[in-house]
Amino acid sequence: MQPLFNHYFEPLAAVGAGPDGRNCLAYTAEEDLAHERFCAQLRALGVVPQQDAWGNSYGTWVGTGDEGCGPLIAIGSHLDGVPNGGRYDGVLGVAAALVVLHRLQQQGWPGRLRVIAWRGEESARFRSSCLGSKGASGLLTEPMAAQRLDAQGVSLRQAVQGCRGQAPSPVAAGMALLELHIEQGPLLARLGRQQQRPVVGVVSAIAGSRRQRWQLPNIGVARLAALLLAVHERVATLDSPEQPLRVTFTPVQGAPNVGRDHTLLRCRDPQQAALLAAVGSGTVCGPNVRFQGPHTFHSGGQPMNQREGVDQIIVAARAVVASSLNEGLQWPDFQVQAGFHLQLDLRAGDAARMTEALAQMLPLVQGVGGQVVELGETPADALSSSWAMQMQEVAQRLGIAVLPMVSGAGHDVQVPPLSHKGLLFIASQAQGVSHHHSEAVQMDEVVAGLRLLEAVVVAHAAQGGA
Repeated sequence: MQPLFNHYFEPLAAVGAGPDGRNCLAYTAEEDLAHERFCAQLRALGVVPQQDAWGNSYGTWVGTGDEGCGPLIAIGSHLDGVPNGGRYDGVLGVAAALVVLHRLQQQGWPGRLRVIAWRGEESARFRSSCLGSKGASGLLTEPMAAQRLDAQGVSLRQAVQGCRGQAPSPVAAGMALLELHIEQGPLLARLGRQQQRPVVGVVSAIAGSRRQRWQLPNIGVARLAALLLAVHERVATLDSPEQPLRVTFTPVQGAPNVGRDHTLLRCRDPQQAALLAAVGSGTVCGPNVRFQGPHTFHSGGQPMNQREGVDQIIVAARAVVASSLNEGLQWPDFQVQAGFHLQLDLRAGDAARMTEALAQMLPLVQGVGGQVVELGETPADALSSSWAMQMQEVAQRLGIAVLPMVSGAGHDVQVPPLSHKGLLFIASQAQGVSHHHSEAVQMDEVVAGLRLLEAVVVAHAAQGGA
């Protein structure tokens, strides 16, 4: 399977690739090119590519049985990414769908398979995620798209114009939907090392998320750092193994280090830089101190909690609070002319839990004269429990080790209102970081995921979609 996977994966992953990572933002020329390559791959398989009104690309293959026989099963993921992102996030799932299609064609499989490349899954450009799948599911309207603006003031509605198609939505009533994705966390890699074999994640539920932009007056870096730590600690009191909760802060679009795994504090003088580096385990880089975290800015994956690992924002904030030399300190990732702007990303499996956490944060923001702007919400989703059990049974027959999981990161598969939805993870070998150019996989784990994905499609069709 490895050569076949590389055949489909490499042309897609190459779009937007550079020394600092892959840059393929939603509804840009790069994403257009990735979809053009995907459509060419469909044509090479004898499948007619289609595009819907939101630019989602897909193709449907009907096997050797009677026309329209069997349940319609779809496999899909996304081709866009974050600034300086990894090669596997999303692209792996699209290539996997093509591999399964290729192999089932060769086997003369008598079912129906739809392969989907969603648009705009990442929130990096429009600060709202899963745009293509929400549009295809009727959850994103034209008036809503007109209100979504990027950093240059271009609306989502304007950006979609160049890739609109005439085909119906790829989401069909009664359709089953699958996605294979790289885990955005360290659990599978850790377990795989312990067991010395590939382990595939079988996801039973996906956390919901709330995103806000906090607009703060010029309160100074020291008070900003104290605010971030207070929020972090407040969420930690609500987080538990039974009801995990995680908050992260990211720079607004256009900030110097968006999508990178570090943040810089600009110091007044060498003495200040040396002190900050010493108290926070940072690195002096000229007039700046660089702070690195075990997670990137976009740390939405597992472990989805406040109990394990902190990102570089909190590392830097702790250094600032512990330091006595904060006068004249600057934080370019958050500073704007009027003060500070930052984005909050809160994730939990329970909407009430998120509402409770946000209610406790609001007085902290208002206490420094700040304002909160709602950016978007993706509800939590419990995937099909019966299908998750079937996946585990199929894996056992194949001799593939699996780990039941809950995903902290959102995915397109959670969006369409379908009864049968399933998500599989393969291990991330770069200490679980996500949305970063160091993202890596082991090919034996990719193959294990492909084998299970294909077998689940065949098993589901054999049972008539039940």
